[in-house]
Amino acid sequence: MAEQEGQQFGVAFQNLSHQLQGLSIKLGAQGVNQIIPTFSGDQAEFKNWMKSIEKYAMLTNLEQNDTKLVAYQSSTSSVSDFIHRWLRPWLQLKEELSLRFAEVTDSQHAFEILNKLKQKPTENVQVFAERLLTLAEEAFRGQDGTQAIIQSQLINFFINGLSQDTLKMKIMRENPDTLQRAVTIAMTEQNLRKKV
Repeated sequence: MAEQEGQQFGVAFQNLSHQLQGLSIKLGAQGVNQIIPTFSGDQAEFKNWMKSIEKYAMLTNLEQNDTKLVAYQSSTSSVSDFIHRWLRPWLQLKEELSLRFAEVTDSQHAFEILNKLKQKPTENVQVFAERLLTLAEEAFRGQDGTQAIIQSQLINFFINGLSQDTLKMKIMRENPDTLQRAVTIAMTEQNLRKKV
């Protein structure tokens, strides 16, 4: 009798566990839909979609195999079809998606865009620097970004892209050795000019 009750109790716990797991999956799916924008293949939206997926994966401690399911869930039309065909490990899928849908598909193209990058009238220094760094990741993929030669190039891209000559001159006078230092100099100068 006690053994039979124990088995029933075990079955009840198993059922409860499966129901909770199903609920957790449904809640997770709802969270994905609210946090990650739907992507249908528009190249201009690709980078933000990819960043949203990676942010969600990091915040929820998703494994790579689960991350590709998030990409599948947050995609529509041809992107969804593409992912369905390529349900491979996440890093491999991410590379395939980048080659197919990203605006910047190779490091040479990213480097070319970096050369022409300009600060938008509505952008502050921090936002411009972040946009530059995102492109730099593509342009210098597989290289050590802390190398002096790369930092020097990034500083030049940053200076050339700034819209205010006063910020450019301030950075050139101080001659920073890292992009981070150049951004800090520009931010400080920008904030001082706002106060005046």
